[in-house]
Amino acid sequence: MFAVIYIPDFFLQAALRHEPELASRPIALIDESLPKPVIVQLTEPARLSGVCPGMTSTQAMARCREILIKPRSAAQEAAAADTLLQTSYLFSPSVEANGERIPRNKISRIEPMNRAADSPSPLNGERAGVRGEKIREASSLERRFMVRGETIHDALLSPRFVENGLSSTAASDPSNQLLSHMTRRRLSIEQWRDAVLFVTGELQPIGGKSLELDDPRNLHRTLYSRVSRLKLNDLLMQFDYPDANVHAEKRAVTTTPVQKLFLLNSPFMIERAKALSKRVAAESRASNAARINCAYQLLFSRNPSRDELKLALAFLRRPETPEMSRWDQYAQMLLASNEMFYVD
Repeated sequence: MFAVIYIPDFFLQAALRHEPELASRPIALIDESLPKPVIVQLTEPARLSGVCPGMTSTQAMARCREILIKPRSAAQEAAAADTLLQTSYLFSPSVEANGERIPRNKISRIEPMNRAADSPSPLNGERAGVRGEKIREASSLERRFMVRGETIHDALLSPRFVENGLSSTAASDPSNQLLSHMTRRRLSIEQWRDAVLFVTGELQPIGGKSLELDDPRNLHRTLYSRVSRLKLNDLLMQFDYPDANVHAEKRAVTTTPVQKLFLLNSPFMIERAKALSKRVAAESRASNAARINCAYQLLFSRNPSRDELKLALAFLRRPETPEMSRWDQYAQMLLASNEMFYVD
């Protein structure tokens, strides 16, 4: 799988890289190496003034008196291409320069981490070419690399990019083909089980003897659990753990009624719910509302909404049952919720 980093008007962007304030002015780039020097690239203000590629400098100045004519600079273009090439190594060590020193990244494990498994990908080899979707460029982000001299890391961590990623980009790019925001991702069974043990305060992070997942003493990370090739553990099997006897390129992601039934009836989940209920009671001895806030902070790192708090209080006021207390049942419901399974 390959990705090509394409910068629109690369020669012009290289010329304006250290003069970003000129981008709002009518600028034309002329290629003096041609037998007849003509304009090859220009800014949008110059284009709106009637200047077109292929014109001579005289023709361009007749259309727009304020236009600034700049010659192509091989040194500036080489420096910009080299910066882009070095930046591309942040994505993959397998990089090659093609054509006008355009870096091409070989991405095999980077893209799947940034998009959901079922999201359409314009970089997928099976979809590329005639049958593939049109690859759109995030030109505003690319312009930041070349005009401002920023790295991809700087741009992705900038406050403006983060703010846009949390607001409008998800609506304008719902399938996340431009990688404009973090794709919602479901935790693997190992990650989810470790998270459950962590929020209940029972996780023992240091490894030890390999134990069965069904063993009540097994409070270690799932990584240290025993995996049988003869009979896969029910918990692992229900939540898409691959067959240990065969090679698995990636895991399937399924959502089935049996998974939720397991969360409701599993002795493991019932014990974890009781442990969470005890922890919340120990950390917040005030009202039920304060305990609910404590539980949401532990599990979801947020406070409950008004409706969530209202529903929880109404549930906790109902009569107790002999099998489990209302708080134990409520804790189990939180642990089995979708928000516990997914990372937004």
